[in-house]
Amino acid sequence: MISDIEGSLKIIANIVVSSENTQVCYPVMENELCWEYDSEYDFVRGDNPRYYDIRVTTSGTKVVDGELVRVDESYLLVFDGNSYK
Repeated sequence: MISDIEGSLKIIANIVVSSENTQVCYPVMENELCWEYDSEYDFVRGDNPRYYDIRVTTSGTKVVDGELVRVDESYLLVFDGNSYK
């Protein structure tokens, strides 16, 4: 996302909405587990009247300590005056 911050355009958020490794996982690379996830985001009213908070919800799979695990998580990004964190 880009916004005008103090008279200049700046990147204020970078949200990955989809990622996967199907081009480099099994059977292409025998020891690489296949994972993929998708994220959706929506704007929710927060404390800053000019910049809504962003709720990001992610689901899919990822590799943790060499094991494939299910991902179902949600987190909130809040604008701090320069970018979303």
